[in-house]
Amino acid sequence: MKNLLFTLVLLLCPFIINAQEVTETNTDILYQKALEHYKNEEYQKSLQLTNRGLELAPKYHDIRILQIRNLWAVNELSKADDELEYLLTEAPEYADLKPLVYRRINLFTNNTGALDYLKMAEIIYPADKGLQVKKAQLLIAEGERKKAREIAMNLISSEGLTGAERYDLQIILNRSVSDEIGFTYQFINFSKDYSRTDPWHTISAEYQHNFDRTAVIGRVNYSNRGYDDAALYELEAYPVFNDRLYAFTNIGFSNGTIFPDLRSSLSLFYNFASVFEAEAGGLITRL
Repeated sequence: MKNLLFTLVLLLCPFIINAQEVTETNTDILYQKALEHYKNEEYQKSLQLTNRGLELAPKYHDIRILQIRNLWAVNELSKADDELEYLLTEAPEYADLKPLVYRRINLFTNNTGALDYLKMAEIIYPADKGLQVKKAQLLIAEGERKKAREIAMNLISSEGLTGAERYDLQIILNRSVSDEIGFTYQFINFSKDYSRTDPWHTISAEYQHNFDRTAVIGRVNYSNRGYDDAALYELEAYPVFNDRLYAFTNIGFSNGTIFPDLRSSLSLFYNFASVFEAEAGGLITRL
């Protein structure tokens, strides 16, 4: 009886194995299972399935894209670059490929490496405006204001830009100006039924100089409120230390009763967890 059961098991094993092999060669099933593991952050399990899928179907681009994401997740950047290079060579216009290029640029820990990679991407996607916007942002971060401004000026009036891209270009144009001068005038008039009928006049003039990571502003405010007038002199600075930490500092003094005799403040801002910002600082005022 035991020999008979053993014989039956031996006869059934090939069918069981063949059934398993048929499942494993179904690349769509492999992809779906690998994607499920990836979503559950089980990257090594997902990699086993994407590796098998690429053995069976090297031109299954969705599997290779998932392979790249898995390799990024386990910090295998060099292997991911090889896979990405394959796709850029074989299928540069594949719909889901370009977002990977943007993601790869963002993964660089230094702007020089990101700019070098972007030069390669420009050859493949010469008409992509988003890459040009990204290039201008990287140049600004590297202190190359003139080059960044040239790109922004050429792009800002182009058609086909998204609202976010136009906003980024405007920021680049603002940051790429070394010197700015501004004037403002404010007029406030009161109703005849109000006890104070003299209008108020306020004039402000300011000069701003942008250093590599710091904007410094000098400002003079003159206000005439009928019963009194005064001038307020201010100096402000906006130093940016890195992509998470920046500061604001201000000092101002006045020669009249409308403004405080002395006002000074300092605030530090820190971005964390992508969506939160912490602020610490203080204010000194003397009337």
